Amino acid sequence: MQQACQTLSDSGLCIVDVDAGGRVGTGFLAVFTVKPSLLCLVTCRHLLPSEAACANATCTFEESGQPSRTVGLLPSLGFYLAAAPLDVAIVRLGADEAFKLLGSADQRPHVISLLPEDDPEPGEALAIAGYCQGRDLRTFLAISKEPDTGPRDGLLTFSVQGAAMPEKGVSGAPVVVCSTGKTVAVHMGVHRGCENGTDCRATLLSAVRTAAGEQLAELLWRPSPPPPCLQVTGRRGTNDIINGVYEMLEDVPSGEPRQHFCRPVWVRRCEIPTRPPGGAPVDQGQAARSLFLYGGAAAGVWAIGTRLGDGALRSEGGLGGVVARRGGYASSSGNDPSEVCVGQELHSWQVAGGRAARLEEDPNVELRPLSRSDFQAQVLRWSHSANRAEDRLRTAPAKVDVTGFPSALAVLNGKMEKRPCAWNNYPAWQRVPVGDASPSQPVVLYRDAADSKWVLGFELGDGLARLAHV
Repeated sequence: MQQACQTLSDSGLCIVDVDAGGRVGTGFLAVFTVKPSLLCLVTCRHLLPSEAACANATCTFEESGQPSRTVGLLPSLGFYLAAAPLDVAIVRLGADEAFKLLGSADQRPHVISLLPEDDPEPGEALAIAGYCQGRDLRTFLAISKEPDTGPRDGLLTFSVQGAAMPEKGVSGAPVVVCSTGKTVAVHMGVHRGCENGTDCRATLLSAVRTAAGEQLAELLWRPSPPPPCLQVTGRRGTNDIINGVYEMLEDVPSGEPRQHFCRPVWVRRCEIPTRPPGGAPVDQGQAARSLFLYGGAAAGVWAIGTRLGDGALRSEGGLGGVVARRGGYASSSGNDPSEVCVGQELHSWQVAGGRAARLEEDPNVELRPLSRSDFQAQVLRWSHSANRAEDRLRTAPAKVDVTGFPSALAVLNGKMEKRPCAWNNYPAWQRVPVGDASPSQPVVLYRDAADSKWVLGFELGDGLARLAHV
C-alpha cells in the first residue's frame, strides 16, 4: 500500500522556479471536481504570491527517458490565492500545454475533491513527494498528528518517518493519504515551532474550499478569447471526415467572428483544390463538403454539422445536420470548446455511426486548440501536397485491378484505369468499360480529402460517402 501511495504522490510533479532560482519549490498537476475538465497547477502561496509572479515562473516536468518539458502558467485563465495561514496557490494551465503534458504516462493529474471527510485522522500514514533543492525527486513517509493546540485552522501537522527530512524545494508538494490514495494537502515545510524537529505542516485542501466557497469554480475559470483554429482528431471509420483543422469563421465585410447562439463558429478547412503553377490538372469542385463546429442552443453543447443548427437531431425535435456532438457539461458553456482538456468530458464526443438516426460514443475523438502559426504550417503542408500532385499522377499505375469483394460488394471488383486529372491532389481511377458496353455501375478509387485513406465509391467526393476504404 505504501508503494502504491508513493507512486500516486510523485505523479504529475514539477519544479517551480521563480525569478531564476530566487524561489524554488514543487508543484503538481491537479483536476478539481468543481471544474473537472480544466487542468491546474497547485503549489504554495509563498512561491507564487501574485499573478505577476506567475510571469516570472517556469515549471519543469521530468519524464522517464525523455527530455524535460518546461511550461508557462496562465493566471489570466484562472488563479486562486489562499489567505494566511493557508499557503496555497492554484493556477490554470492552457489547453495546448495540457495536451502536451498529459500525453505522458508520468504526468497524471491529482483528482481533488476538496471534501473535509477526506482529511486524514491522527495516526494515518501519508506520503509526500517533492524536489529537494529543485533537483532530486524524493518521497517521504509520514504520520498525521493531532494539532499542537486548538483546532486545525486548515493546517495539517504530520511527523516524518526516518532520518531524512524534506529540504528546501519540497514546499508545494502533494500530501497523499496512503489508505485512500487521495491528495488532501499541500506541503508547506518543516514546523519551526515543534520540539522534535521532525514535524511538518501542510495546508488542507478542504480548507481551500471552505475559504473560497462557491467562488472557487469562478476563480478557476475566467472567460478568455477563443482560439483562431481548432483541430479534431481520433475518429476512425464512418464520418472520420470530422477529423481536420477548423478555422474561425468571420463575417464579411466586418471581419468580426461569426456568432451563432452567441458563440463563435469554426469551419473545416481542407487542401486547396486548385491547380498549382505548372502542376497536374485538378478537377474543379472537388472541395470537401463544409463542416461547421458551433455551439448548440443548449448550454454546454458543441456540435459538428453540415450546416449551422441547434445541435440537436431531427429525432430529438431539432434542426438536424449533426455529425458529431459533445454536450451537457457546464464547463463547456464558454466560447472556447478546446478549454476542456482533461477528464470524462474530453472524451465524451458522440458521432453518427451508421444509418440509424442516432449518435454513438467515441472516446477516441479529441478537440484541441491550434495556434495561428500551427495553422499556417498546416496550410504550407497542403500547398506542398498540391505541388506534388503532378508527380503522383505521372508515376501512378495506369490501371489497377480490384478483386476479392464478395456478395453485394462484388460490384466493386473489376479493372480500373487512371483518370487524366488528380482528385484531392492524388491520382484517381475509374471502372473500365468492357468492349463497347458501359459499366453497369460507375466505380471510382480515390484519396479522401483528409489525406488519410484510399476510398472506393460510386462517385468522386471527400470520402464520406464510400463503400470501402483502406
